[in-house]
Amino acid sequence: SCRIAEEWVYLHGSDSARLRPEEMAQADPREVVIVTTGSQGEPLSALSKMAMEEHKQVKITEGDTVIISATPIPGNEDLVLRTINRLFQQGAEVIYEPYAKVHVSGHGNQEDIKLMLNLLRPTYLVPVHGEQRHFSKFVKLAESMGYPADHVFRMSPGDVLEVADGKASLNGKVSAGNVMVDGLGVGDVADVVLRDRRHLSQDGIVIAVIGIDKATRQVVSGPDFLSRGFVGEELVGELLDGARDVVLAKLEQFADTDVEEFDEIQAASRKALAKFIYDRTHRRPMIVPIVMEM
Repeated sequence: SCRIAEEWVYLHGSDSARLRPEEMAQADPREVVIVTTGSQGEPLSALSKMAMEEHKQVKITEGDTVIISATPIPGNEDLVLRTINRLFQQGAEVIYEPYAKVHVSGHGNQEDIKLMLNLLRPTYLVPVHGEQRHFSKFVKLAESMGYPADHVFRMSPGDVLEVADGKASLNGKVSAGNVMVDGLGVGDVADVVLRDRRHLSQDGIVIAVIGIDKATRQVVSGPDFLSRGFVGEELVGELLDGARDVVLAKLEQFADTDVEEFDEIQAASRKALAKFIYDRTHRRPMIVPIVMEM
């Protein structure tokens, strides 16, 4: 970017004025300007690392000036403000919109788009990188220049644009969207797995281990409980003691019955335990009963 700016005489300098990151420590900080990424508060960007005091070569010090020459993209406001606050916390003076007019948009305005269309004269138009409000305005602009509305394609992720014999048309959809990368697996994490992980992270888990006599369906061991991420140690003992009585009472209903499938016993145990825990805590941890035939 700097080389292009020099070629177009927007930036005046020479190769001797450029410093490598490891050379900045020997330079007078009052004479150093750092052009860096991170104006949108991206967590792994250089500016965010400086704000978090995690950058290997650059440390923000009292009296530094940081100019954020950008406006937050909708949805990024919290990330940007968090970065700004951390820079202020380290003693920097931060100059940013809307308190200073330091941002010039890199997007073309309507007259720029009209000029481009007049120069290229395309048959079809496919606007990208915008929302419905931008698309609607673009269609009106194109119509004002003589383009029919059906020659402007509004495409969503997965839409297929077929161009053949000098004509273009939308033709079906393909799978598209975010791909979950999990360890060595790419795209193989099912929705149910994500739902379970979200449930565990929010509410924790309670595991009940129960041993049942194969012949009589009598409980011969347990129920023993293991809890993680649910309640603190000071509460879990008393709570699970009560839960033990509830599960035992439910299992007594299956004694000396002809129920052969343990799925029904597990389901009944899960339902009774979930109701007891919710009544006592108004929480819904993941309940995993493990019934062992003995």
